[in-house]
Amino acid sequence: PANALPPSAPDEPKPEPELPAEVRQEQSRRLTKTFGTRSEKLATVCLNQLMTARPASKDRSPPELLARVWPAIEGIAPQDEIEAMLAVQMVAVHNVALNQLHRAAHPSDYEITGPKAADNAAKLLRVFREQLQALQRYRGKGQQKVTVEHVHVLAGGQANRGQCGNAAGEG
Repeated sequence: PANALPPSAPDEPKPEPELPAEVRQEQSRRLTKTFGTRSEKLATVCLNQLMTARPASKDRSPPELLARVWPAIEGIAPQDEIEAMLAVQMVAVHNVALNQLHRAAHPSDYEITGPKAADNAAKLLRVFREQLQALQRYRGKGQQKVTVEHVHVLAGGQANRGQCGNAAGEG
């Protein structure tokens, strides 16, 4: 018939087969656990942001790139959604900073892009350090500790070392 469509071309990508439910559940569990959230949607958004924020690479497929950045996220081990977003930012900033360092060190175009790339890298590495400090503060590791070096006791006063209280446990 004149209105019939031609058969599909053999080089058209075929849809990927549907994964079994238990495989999808395991992937979802691993994704949400790695990003420290119960929301599969947020974990997927974080993963997509992580993959799109990487420097362009013509010789690596998305699975290869994911295999390179996934251990960084696992190493940061986000415990909640805020930490997940910060972890994605940290990995992205780190990757772009190292890309800029590579461009600065590349001898063929150093005069054109080298100084600017080196400056960008230095700024990005400062941002990374600030992100790390923010993560530590958020996790409570950045709290200051105060140590009293000298204790002065005035006339009639008492100074105790250690916990204070009476035998009844009142203090």
